[in-house]
Amino acid sequence: MTKKITDAVILAAGSGKRFKKTLPKQFIKIFNKSLIEISIEKLLKVNSIRNIYLTINKKHESLVKKLSKEIKIINGGRTRAISVLKSLDFINSQPLRPHNVLIHDAVRPCVSDHDIKKIMNNANTLATGIALGYPLTHALKIVNTKMNVIDNIDKKDMWLAFTPQLFNFKKIYNSYKKVVESKLKIDDDIQAMSFLSYKVNLLFSSYKNIKLTYLDDIDVIKNLLR
Repeated sequence: MTKKITDAVILAAGSGKRFKKTLPKQFIKIFNKSLIEISIEKLLKVNSIRNIYLTINKKHESLVKKLSKEIKIINGGRTRAISVLKSLDFINSQPLRPHNVLIHDAVRPCVSDHDIKKIMNNANTLATGIALGYPLTHALKIVNTKMNVIDNIDKKDMWLAFTPQLFNFKKIYNSYKKVVESKLKIDDDIQAMSFLSYKVNLLFSSYKNIKLTYLDDIDVIKNLLR
C-alpha cells in the first residue's frame, strides 16, 4: 500500500485572554521550553509527518525565529478558524498537496507519543477524520450569569475531544472555507467537518492530554511532564 502524505499544523496564534498574562500561554516555559517547543518536538519524532507548519501571530514572529529550520511559519488570523484556514490555504498552494493534515493545539504539550502514534496509524486508511478523546466522567451543569445551576446534562455518550486531530486534507479544507465564509462559530476542527456532514471518529486516549487554559493548569502540566 502506498503511504499517504501527512502534513501537520500546530496552532499557536491565540491571544490567551483567559490566561491573564502579558505573553500568550503558548510561550509559557516549562522546564526551560515553551509549550510551542514541546509540541514541535513531539511531532518532529513522527517520521510519517512530511512537513510541520506553525501558525503564529505576526507580532510574535521574533519569539520563534530560533526554532528548528524544519518548521515553516505561517501568520495566523484573529480567530482559530481563520488561522486554520490560512494554514490550509498555504498548504494547498504547494506543488504536492498532502492526503491528510494533522492539526494540533500548541497548548496541549502533554499528548503522549503513544497517542500520536495511535492516531497516525490511521493515516493510510483515513476517509474523513479521526481525533483523540476521553469519555466525560464529571457531572455536567448549565448555569446562568449568577452561577445558579439551571439544568443538568446527562453525561452518557458525552466525550471530551482533544488534539491532535487527523483529517482528509480536501475535506477539512472545504469545511473551513465554509466555516469562514459563513462566519460560523466553532470550538474545534471536528465541528468544522460537521457543517459539511462529514463524520469523524474518536479514539480513546489518555486523560492527561490537557489544554493549558488557566494559571492553575501550569502546575498540573509540570507534574505530567516530569
